[in-house]
Amino acid sequence: MLSPKQVADHVSALYATRIEPVLFLFRRRRLRLFSPDTLGRLPVADLDFESRLASCGPGCARMVRHHYRCFQRFSRADSANRRLMSTSATLAAIDLRKYGGFEDYSRHLSSSNNFSRDIKKARRLGYQAHIFNRNNHIPDIVEIRRSLKWRASGPVLEAFIPLSRSLGQIPGSALPLTPPMCANHWEVSIGLFLPQPGHRQGNVVVDRKLVAYMQMDRTGNTVCWADGMAHGEHMRRGAMKLLHVTIVEWLLDNNNPLSRGVQYFAYGAIEAGRHGLCQWKHQALFAPHRIRLPVQTPVS
Repeated sequence: MLSPKQVADHVSALYATRIEPVLFLFRRRRLRLFSPDTLGRLPVADLDFESRLASCGPGCARMVRHHYRCFQRFSRADSANRRLMSTSATLAAIDLRKYGGFEDYSRHLSSSNNFSRDIKKARRLGYQAHIFNRNNHIPDIVEIRRSLKWRASGPVLEAFIPLSRSLGQIPGSALPLTPPMCANHWEVSIGLFLPQPGHRQGNVVVDRKLVAYMQMDRTGNTVCWADGMAHGEHMRRGAMKLLHVTIVEWLLDNNNPLSRGVQYFAYGAIEAGRHGLCQWKHQALFAPHRIRLPVQTPVS
């Protein structure tokens, strides 16, 4: 008999391969929200996975292969297959090179929507962002993922099916935060916390409560929003918006060795999820892109 996690994995795979492509056809009109109305007019993101650097190890090669497969689903600038172009997803990404720094990004954000107002509200409430080891905060992550059954991206399986064990084990002691082995291929989690003296995760006293988090994966010149969510109660207080701009500031920091050379911050497909998620991406200054994959990157 299949475990709950295996059932969830099968359902997710079926949805991604059979149902989503059909939905994407009907949601292609969302591109009008960003002004372009055809795929041919979209900017092209030239992805470079930098798979042969001196600092690379076996883990880097695995990340490159994984992301190469993931990006296959997006509309490509160099594809001659028109059917593929019409059924593929459209990448939502921020071209970080458009901004002279975080202040420049903030000015564009302030002039376009109410993001800045909600961010100021979140800062007044005392939220603090930190890079963290997510294995130290599994109970809080489980609580976040079960706080809402339905989100803009769709149903949250953990809210319906007990999948807590798949997220990790509660440590007996605090685990250290170790820097990535390679500056060009890494997984980094940034969380939004509220100070809470005495707050525990299992037997470990952490003195802060995790209310939102995002896991980012970097492969060469591209950082992907791999996993992230805010607690339902705190999402209404601007928590996810504050976390997003904190991450953009971190990526635009010229003195940050982990973000040096990053050109694109990608967040899934324009067509993914409900219309509210598309509007959120638009407000956060993500834009639709076609992509060009590196020619010599191995697929298998």
